[in-house]
Amino acid sequence: MNVVQLQYFIKVFDYQNYSDAATVLSVSPQAVSKGIRALESELGLKLFEKRGSILHLTNYGEEILPIALDVLASVEGIQAYAQITREKIKITQTRLTRVAVGLAPILASWFNQPTLNRLSKKYKGGKFTVSRYDDGGTCLSLLLDRQIDIAIVAGQVDTNLFESHFLLNAEVNLLVESSHPLASRATANLNAVARYPIANTCDIRYCRKRINSVFNHLGLSPSYENINLADQQNLSDFLIHKHGIILTIASQASQFRIGYPAKIVCLGEQDRISIPFYCVSNSNDTQAQTHHAISCIQLEARQLSRCLKSAERGDLSS
Repeated sequence: MNVVQLQYFIKVFDYQNYSDAATVLSVSPQAVSKGIRALESELGLKLFEKRGSILHLTNYGEEILPIALDVLASVEGIQAYAQITREKIKITQTRLTRVAVGLAPILASWFNQPTLNRLSKKYKGGKFTVSRYDDGGTCLSLLLDRQIDIAIVAGQVDTNLFESHFLLNAEVNLLVESSHPLASRATANLNAVARYPIANTCDIRYCRKRINSVFNHLGLSPSYENINLADQQNLSDFLIHKHGIILTIASQASQFRIGYPAKIVCLGEQDRISIPFYCVSNSNDTQAQTHHAISCIQLEARQLSRCLKSAERGDLSS
């Protein structure tokens, strides 16, 4: 049984003969007759009986008719949805001209120029431009002012002013000086980390609550110290003499550059942080454009996540 046979069944009921039904369906009367016979054969029931030149439903046909109508209505609903969705996708893709993205420093280790280049090549006609700001709060302020289309920040933002989309779950890592006691460990643990001062930089401002909750759950109280990553003397004193650590969400496979020799140590998969990004729109066109950009970025993030996991396993072939 297929949809075409059900369409034949409905039209023969409407017009009470094969010829008129075939005209409406743009097929031959023989095709309609053959389709009805095949349907009757599969069901093992006679659906029509001929009285003179007119085809009438049998009792079985009358019972099946409302079911067939419901099935066709559902099929038509699916087809209509698919058509509307295709049109929306087409419109969105054609309107994707420029998407301005605001990025907090915590994400700079992976959302970089090569990523933008891949997006631009993959989605022809679309231009993704990224501006880096001091922290996630700046990104969100610019988002509200419509100066950027998308803000990518780490951590939760408790407000209904934005539409939130989760990007990926990234491991919380430690960035330590190469000779740091933790640098030789394959996987650090939070008990060891809590013994050293943590850099209170803008990079962790929006994940500080999440980090503290992990420490507090284990009964640990980390200490934070304000440092300036751009001040090499301050950074050197913090990393070498104080054995300080910098919390990041950079992957072990990433090249995190702060202008000082350092090593990234993974905290472990149990300590993860979600990265949401937010968008606001003031028109339907902008909304379509930003939503398409979101789908592009999400796809790129999933692919990136798989690549990073493969790199961490030492499998660089995928």
